[in-house]
Amino acid sequence: MSVLPVDRVICRFGDPEVEHTVAGDEVSTRRVTFRSQEDQIRYLRDTVEMSRCLAAIRARARDLVFRVYNCMPRNDFDYALAIGDWVQRSIRYVREIPEVFQTPTMTIACGYGDCDDHATVVCSLLESIGVETELVGMAWEAEGQTTYNHIFPRALVTSGQQRTVRLPLDTTLQRPIRAMTDPIAIARSRNLRNLRLFIG
Repeated sequence: MSVLPVDRVICRFGDPEVEHTVAGDEVSTRRVTFRSQEDQIRYLRDTVEMSRCLAAIRARARDLVFRVYNCMPRNDFDYALAIGDWVQRSIRYVREIPEVFQTPTMTIACGYGDCDDHATVVCSLLESIGVETELVGMAWEAEGQTTYNHIFPRALVTSGQQRTVRLPLDTTLQRPIRAMTDPIAIARSRNLRNLRLFIG
């Protein structure tokens, strides 16, 4: 039986737990209460910062961009599209209640996760090969209260005129990555009440 590090954070208060998977792995779960959406984004950004340095994440990213997708060297735009496409095809989107934040290595190993898990995987893989990213959290009003409803990653890539382009990579949507509309534009087109963004 192998022992894994703390892999998940569940967003409600409680004592630490240890669970055993069907395969016999031991998984620690730490329960946390976040004070705000900004705190959640900071936590997810810290997760990316730690994960991008892992050899397993770096090796997976290099394998994807150079072997699987055959990207040309030094092409951050193609790297971002390749990583986004792979995550969209390989990590099944699931809704989580209560909210669980998995580490990117856990999400890749399980093959599923919700929007925050997708976002941290994409950001960790891209940052491990030198592509800057942002986490974009979205909150809007529903049933009289503003709630944190969605998060997606953006790659910061340089275009031909040396200006930075924020490339949305929402791998939870059904649209192919190359044909994707900006999730913020989608939200605005739906006239969501009191749309707020949190960038991390």
